[in-house]
Amino acid sequence: MLDFRSYKVSVRVNDQDVPIYRPEYDEDTKTATCWIASEEGQAFTIFCQQAESFRYTSSAEVCLDGSRKPATGIVLGKGRNYFGHITGVRVSQTSRRPFEFASLETTDDDAYLDQPLGLKAPGTIHVQMSRVRVTRDSVWKPRRVPEAASIVHEKSKKAGGHITRLGKQEVAAPAPKPIKHKPYHPSDIDPWVSFEFRYRPAAILQAEGIMPKPQASQNNSPHEDDDDEMEAEHKAEILALEVSNDRREYRPETHQTLRTCIKAEQAALDARRAALKAKAKNINIKREASPIRVPRNTVAGVIDLTLEYVRIYFGGDSTGRFTESPP
Repeated sequence: MLDFRSYKVSVRVNDQDVPIYRPEYDEDTKTATCWIASEEGQAFTIFCQQAESFRYTSSAEVCLDGSRKPATGIVLGKGRNYFGHITGVRVSQTSRRPFEFASLETTDDDAYLDQPLGLKAPGTIHVQMSRVRVTRDSVWKPRRVPEAASIVHEKSKKAGGHITRLGKQEVAAPAPKPIKHKPYHPSDIDPWVSFEFRYRPAAILQAEGIMPKPQASQNNSPHEDDDDEMEAEHKAEILALEVSNDRREYRPETHQTLRTCIKAEQAALDARRAALKAKAKNINIKREASPIRVPRNTVAGVIDLTLEYVRIYFGGDSTGRFTESPP
């Protein structure tokens, strides 16, 4: 949860705050930022809370993936609840479409090489908190949120990332009565504070060193722990290679070589993983009985192995007599 300038905001999944990484607070821009891990198909909610000591009414507006137009919002603070949840976009007074993380679709159609994605900052959730005055009640109107194209060429540096989509329509509690509001003071041109959550798949965050790698479970065997850790590392490394173009310009002459290296690396890692699994299953240590027998009348713990060897090799018994002809 980010806590800044009398407000707290978090992204929640299954009613639990998603852990944040590398939080930063900038007083000059009045902005708090952090990283969170996203999972494809996972629904999420945005939780907002205003400190009760902050004696104003506030509006919270949510902008997704760099859009300047808010997707939705709520009003909270003085005279109202001091916290609220934003779970999606209402399409009627009794239904909504929830927020969901989704993967960018990729294609090998070269027609998409130079086509813009339509999202200015994919992988971001921006929450703006502003001081407002409630003016009057309003009439509810459905909010139309156009969904930008989410197909990119497989060579794009954005491939491998996530965006936010609206899920299937679901039943919701009746919408509260809408209201109109205006800035609390003429100086309130900009938001009082902004919160930005930058989300990526966990493997990418781990490969970039933003998110720690998971520790091995104590219930797993050493072989399973090593194998699981190796698999996670391999996936992270491969994803990092595929999205590493974020830090450099794309060059067509080197891309094919990079893709070939990635595929070769993946094949080698798959083979190594399979070999380790097979080795772990086939290890079976069997203890064989020793052919050497120690006589009971051995003095002072000294064993004459020469005599025992002669008896075993040539077929002698414990009395020194041979039971069959030597080979």
